[in-house]
Amino acid sequence: MLIRKVGVLSLAINSAVIGAVAGLVVAVVFLLFGSAVMTMMQATHGGAGLEGSAFGAGMGVVGLVLFPIMYAVFGFIGGAIYALIFNLAARITGGLQIETA
Repeated sequence: MLIRKVGVLSLAINSAVIGAVAGLVVAVVFLLFGSAVMTMMQATHGGAGLEGSAFGAGMGVVGLVLFPIMYAVFGFIGGAIYALIFNLAARITGGLQIETA
């Protein structure tokens, strides 16, 4: 099977979905590590600065929303650019040979 052209919008949308999932995973990791750090800081300072923990929790929730959106947008743009470059390269080289079982 020879691939000579890739749909730009198709690859961009798939890249956006993959980016959104990756962004959600990264946001959850940031949220977990951020809450652990805030807990350690509170224990170290004797519970002082509890308003900082509210700010940290708020930023964690904002990250849960913003990270997947940002990763999806950049994934879409990156996927579209990659598809355009692939189509140009495939035109020059003749395509990409794939063997299926």
